[in-house]
Amino acid sequence: MRFELIFFAFLFFHPNIYSQELTEITCDDIKDTQTVSTPPPTFEIKNYDIPENLSGSELFDYIHDITKAKYVLTYSEAKKKMFYDVDNTVCPNGENGVWAFYSNICVNGKYETGDKYIEYTDINLDGYIDSKGMNTEHIWPQSFFNSNSPMVSDLNHLRPTFTTPNNKRANLPFYYVSNPTYEVKSSGAKLGNGYFEPPDSVKGDVARAVFYFVARYYDRSVTVSMNYDNFFVSKIKTYMLWNQMDPPDEKEKRRNNLVYKYQGNRNPFIDNPSLIEKIGEVVWANKKPKNIEESLEQPADTTLTER
Repeated sequence: MRFELIFFAFLFFHPNIYSQELTEITCDDIKDTQTVSTPPPTFEIKNYDIPENLSGSELFDYIHDITKAKYVLTYSEAKKKMFYDVDNTVCPNGENGVWAFYSNICVNGKYETGDKYIEYTDINLDGYIDSKGMNTEHIWPQSFFNSNSPMVSDLNHLRPTFTTPNNKRANLPFYYVSNPTYEVKSSGAKLGNGYFEPPDSVKGDVARAVFYFVARYYDRSVTVSMNYDNFFVSKIKTYMLWNQMDPPDEKEKRRNNLVYKYQGNRNPFIDNPSLIEKIGEVVWANKKPKNIEESLEQPADTTLTER
């Protein structure tokens, strides 16, 4: 009893001993159980100031330099931004929703994940019901750059799609299809003969996203296990035509502004589609991606082995 009185008296006159220990334990608990995360920055929306006297290779190089993102989103962040804001607009019924890119169908909702935008019946008339909703389409297939950053999360070439049209497109080039083996009748998207034809309503969107990707990432390894000539070079004239046939609408322009808000970069070919022709077909064909150039410099037998 005497020992206990002495002990409590000691604590009473030296309170800092236990308060210090408790403080240290509390700090450790906070470090172990809480993750302090910094939200991605946002940027004031701006257009690029591109000198009018530039053309050809000089214009290509200028656009390559100015389109570098100020902030690289994680893939998870990019998908959340896409579904919740960048591609979340207004459906025909006046409510918020996301337009399925290859289907021209709007699904109501305001969610951060694609699986919430469910196709309950075959509303896009492709013969399938996408009960798992939407996922993320990479206009330039991510298998061609091994899903590496920053390409994998660059909103400039990401689009929300129902899962079936996305899977059917796979990593095929975009081109005209005359005898389809699969068709999205709500929009006119088609699959056949080794190609995927996007709907007329987004042919220009696709073309401008492809040209952006080449200009921004030609110095990266973005042609892994693919035929670059078949995927892009031989289609340049067609993509130029699509760019003219389907000019940017208000939805695409709005999207471009929101991409800048989250990444600090934008697609200048949406702001001024004529820049694509101003660069010219020859320059587009000759600006080979990094790994294409590297393979051309190697002996033939080594190149064949790598393929």
